[in-house]
Amino acid sequence: MTKPKTRKELESEGVYLTGHIVPEWFKPKCDGCSVPRGLRRLMKANQGHSPCVLHDWKYFIIPLVYEPGNILREHERIQADYELKLNREKVAKNKFIGKFLGMFYYRGVRLGGKKALTKSRAEILSKAPHLSKDLLQLDKYAQMYYPDLDEAWYYSIMSEITSNLLD
Repeated sequence: MTKPKTRKELESEGVYLTGHIVPEWFKPKCDGCSVPRGLRRLMKANQGHSPCVLHDWKYFIIPLVYEPGNILREHERIQADYELKLNREKVAKNKFIGKFLGMFYYRGVRLGGKKALTKSRAEILSKAPHLSKDLLQLDKYAQMYYPDLDEAWYYSIMSEITSNLLD
């Protein structure tokens, strides 16, 4: 099986992915869109790794930013799933197969992805960084992409993360 390409490697080949830049500390925590082990070869999971990292990042952030029941939470999920579809198409060597795999990944995350967003805040924060520079990066990301969040949100997230570190 081939090694997954980084975003930088894809860009050097003229493939530009839609979505935010994912912090380095998060990348090892990704599970590749939860593609079942038996389907990874058929689904060309390594080829789709970079789009899945972007998607997993969005699924990490969404529950931290929006409470359950907030309409923006579902809107962000739909956007993340659609970006996965587009990005999965972009990284495919064969455009027809790319369209098929993009739709297949999209359907998969639409059916199974909602469960990932029902995790408790504590479960999500267990994947949070443990280094202060990484916490600052998470805080900077949230402020940049979600400027409407108030200071109380930042303080609650950062205090939860730091209390997890002390436990």
